[in-house]
Amino acid sequence: MAPDWVALQVRVRDRSKDRVGIIRGIGDPIRMSDDPPPDYVWLLPVGGGFEWPAAIGDLERYEEEKPT
Repeated sequence: MAPDWVALQVRVRDRSKDRVGIIRGIGDPIRMSDDPPPDYVWLLPVGGGFEWPAAIGDLERYEEEKPT
């Protein structure tokens, strides 16, 4: 099961690719009620580009570092 913070429009880092993206989709857009919970998301690179799939287990919340 996905953590509570895995939701649309959340910025995350895909540790497997060391890329930052915004969650644009969770699992397959066409799901049946008896399908298992999704185990991947679709990420869009910050600033635009091509989406890529990422396993939920490879994600971590991403917070930009603020200059001090």
